[in-house]
Amino acid sequence: TGDTDFVALYRELGVDPDDGITAFRNAYRRRVADIHPDRGPGNDSTQLQRLNGMYAAAVRFERDYGRLPGAAAPRSRQSQPSVGVATSSPSVVRTAVPRSGGRRWYLLALAIVLAVVALRVRDEPEPTAAWPEVGETVVAPTDESAQSTPMLALGMSVADVLAIQGAPVATDGNRWLYGPSWVRFQCLELADWHSSPLYVLKTATSQPPAQALRQHRPSRLENCDRIALP
Repeated sequence: TGDTDFVALYRELGVDPDDGITAFRNAYRRRVADIHPDRGPGNDSTQLQRLNGMYAAAVRFERDYGRLPGAAAPRSRQSQPSVGVATSSPSVVRTAVPRSGGRRWYLLALAIVLAVVALRVRDEPEPTAAWPEVGETVVAPTDESAQSTPMLALGMSVADVLAIQGAPVATDGNRWLYGPSWVRFQCLELADWHSSPLYVLKTATSQPPAQALRQHRPSRLENCDRIALP
């Protein structure tokens, strides 16, 4: 992230680093929809690639440090409980813990706590995320539960696509945009798609197989002059 101009990134997205990761992601998706090459012949794919690189660097930084680059660091609270020895008298005598010995015991206790947490995290089942994070590599599921998840398929209606994928961030005629990914309708039926690793669609493949595209024919030709609207 040392070579990334985050100031220029925030200026382009119109956000402040203290706005938080949710506002940052929403602004990125809106910007992608504006400059995507599919939105117009004048859009340059180089600009989109540069924006994706800066966005990925900011997301990595937020994962590592819990804040966006340039945002104020969260304040840490440290409490130092006093150590006292009760005697037979009503008064309490406070004894100081030696600095060197106390630090060693503190580090040892911290190491034990971290080891216990690591064991619990390893034993717990990993949650299944409906949407992968931006920039992550997506591996197609192979177990029976994943295979039963509804996936987009050629010939689906507009309502089926909305139920599975949700509403798009923008539309361009019969093309619905989901960030850098998109789906295309023909005669109000799903006719093509492109799933980008930056915004993964609910499909088994990044794009329909070539043979399936050649064989697909709309079932209701009377709808061919209509525009698919979400």
